Amino acid sequence: MTTLLIITDSAQALERAYPDGPPKGAKLLTSAPAVLRDTRWEARAVDEHIDGKAIADLNEATCAASRQIYEEALAAGHPATQTLARWPYLNHVLWLKAATLRSDIWDSSGVLLVPVADRHELQWRFSGPLPELLAENSHWMIKEIPVQVSGEAYPKPGLLLRLRIAGWQVFGYQFFRTLWARLPFGGPVGTAYILRDVDLLRETALNLAFCGFALRELSLPGSVESPELAVDTQAEEIATNAFDKHIAPRIDGPAAVAARKVGILALRTDLAAWGSARTYWRRIFPEQSKRKPVVVLSNALMQSQVDALGQVCAERGYPFAMFQHGVTAEISDCVGSYKAIAENTIASVYYVFNPAAQQLHSANYMADGEVVNVGLPQQYRSMAKARQAGVVKTEPPIWYISTALYTGNVGLLHRGVTDDHIARIEIEVIENILAKLPHRVLFKSYPGLKYSDPDPILKAARKQSNITVEDRAIDLRYLMSRAQVLVTSNATSTLGWCLVSQHPLIYIEQPGITPLSPRVREALESSVLFVDAGQPDYLAQAREILSLPLAEIEALWQARKNTRKQAIEDYFDGGNGNAGRTAAMDLIARSRQPAQIAAHHAVDNTTSGTSSRETT
Repeated sequence: MTTLLIITDSAQALERAYPDGPPKGAKLLTSAPAVLRDTRWEARAVDEHIDGKAIADLNEATCAASRQIYEEALAAGHPATQTLARWPYLNHVLWLKAATLRSDIWDSSGVLLVPVADRHELQWRFSGPLPELLAENSHWMIKEIPVQVSGEAYPKPGLLLRLRIAGWQVFGYQFFRTLWARLPFGGPVGTAYILRDVDLLRETALNLAFCGFALRELSLPGSVESPELAVDTQAEEIATNAFDKHIAPRIDGPAAVAARKVGILALRTDLAAWGSARTYWRRIFPEQSKRKPVVVLSNALMQSQVDALGQVCAERGYPFAMFQHGVTAEISDCVGSYKAIAENTIASVYYVFNPAAQQLHSANYMADGEVVNVGLPQQYRSMAKARQAGVVKTEPPIWYISTALYTGNVGLLHRGVTDDHIARIEIEVIENILAKLPHRVLFKSYPGLKYSDPDPILKAARKQSNITVEDRAIDLRYLMSRAQVLVTSNATSTLGWCLVSQHPLIYIEQPGITPLSPRVREALESSVLFVDAGQPDYLAQAREILSLPLAEIEALWQARKNTRKQAIEDYFDGGNGNAGRTAAMDLIARSRQPAQIAAHHAVDNTTSGTSSRETT
């Protein structure tokens, strides 16, 4: 008798599909930590055969495929080279989910239960690529099951708190955005078009406004909806060859064939969007003549429409500036290896926080955009000032800042482990470190809903008598001044916020989960209270440090002040405190040299088989 397999990442979907429980003898497979820990049934991890090494291999394969695509598309003179090179990364989760479908699963009879959220805006997080991968497998039935999703409300901080942390600059920026949206004419000096903002961009745009630039909103063109998308034979052949050489060997045969088909269809859509967007942007931005200077500003958006925007800006001689969002690529070798998604592959200039980011991105063989270090925006420094103003003594003194963001069906594979592994480690920290401390602890979850069921990590935290859970999707910057000691882990942008806040910081390095690059680890080992979770006694070591009186933890922190200052300057904040103004003055100078930008673009377009960066 054939065993029925059931795959689902939603306990709610399972309950509704089978009110009396799964059919007798059926085997339940899932990637969801909540489903794996639900005692009402026995579930097995569908990705149990995928360990850290397998994910690292898939990461390396993606990087190799991207490089091969880039070099072949560049040599062929394909106009959408960057869109093509980014394709393997945009399908990271597709490759991972395909790798979970081993031949024994593919050839079995099964049911895939897909949760359909009652909040339409969240559905893209829950669907994932499995329905597309299994769509043509006659052994499998796909059922969509309605589920209810709660949480992830975004409460707005009070006016005074926003003013204290965000500063008057944010309000000034919003004032000018509103003002210029209502005025029918351009700025006396020029116009700055803003696609998507971020802290450093807001500061820069405000300084541009002070200098006489109008601030205008820019929106992406609508998606391309066509039953028959044009086939770019050259592009699809380049992508298919790279997939077959580097990625397919990491996936069992039938699933690899399905992944290739789904991935190529996604590429076809991306290329259609790129072509449509290029026409749209050329209409929005006319040829440069005697017009006043124009600059285009954005945070990173990994979309083909943005690739087209960068190309049209270069054609017209407009500076296209991108701005760093958080400290990540320069402290994580894995993220730093994702060359095709770097901002300066699209932008003509990329403003970053520190010398390490400048060095990393300047050496990117896929990128021609210049990288300028201007330092951290003011909001980072505002948090340090807020701490100096005093803490709220009624709050738990120790805050654990969780960075346990699951992959789910969205994102890249830089975390390096499965979601079940992330949950297991985080629960271990809760139960064997935080719950055993003599101090009260606040557990701050990371906003980012990936599954429809309550998170078992938060369930574990709520069971502890000394832990308070803060799970509102409110930005950490508005809360951090209430803490006395911070604890966090993993090489993410959260580490930068914690480090420059001047709170004593205990950093737990978890092996394999977005680890620090070796040089950054060496710098932080003598700069913060560093705990290596790879050591057998790490739980006891962490408890020992965090059980000390708060004054002693502060003293240990202050003793590392000098080495910490150097680490911050090298890897986190390499500026002089005027990041926004520095970037604005640099942009204004660039806006007055449109001919140089256009000429550089023309040289790139007539260069075949070579790049302005070395490819070795």
